[in-house]
Amino acid sequence: MDLTLGPIQFFWEAPRIRDFYARIADEAPVARVVLGELVCSKRLPFWQGEIPVAVERLKAAGKEVWLTSLALVTLKRERQLTEELVDAGVGVEISDLTTLAYLPKGTPFSVSPLINVYNIGTLDWLAARGAKRICLPNELPLASVARLAAAGAERG
Repeated sequence: MDLTLGPIQFFWEAPRIRDFYARIADEAPVARVVLGELVCSKRLPFWQGEIPVAVERLKAAGKEVWLTSLALVTLKRERQLTEELVDAGVGVEISDLTTLAYLPKGTPFSVSPLINVYNIGTLDWLAARGAKRICLPNELPLASVARLAAAGAERG
């Protein structure tokens, strides 16, 4: 089993974000790091320049790096940002199903806990589209998590 660190959801200043990801690169026993703006596209200009720096630092430390989509894609500029994720050269974690419109079918991606995966039908649909990892919503009962985990293991 390995661990994935999800994206920062707080509105931190750029130096704090830089230091955080440097420490994750150097000290954290995680295999995978998801970064990017999840909460609000208006926050992105304040720290967008830190993303490529963090990606390179994390990759150099042997971490697998994924970029997250916004949790809610509504504006034209947000759709443009979502489209750019596909061309970033790292994995994409979808937090809004809009992101699938920009991913060619079969392109591997991961699914954030913000996507409602409550049953095997949804899991199968996402897997058929290219999902390789699914982080289940935290409100799921343990019995549902067990069933979905077993179904995911069967499907690889």
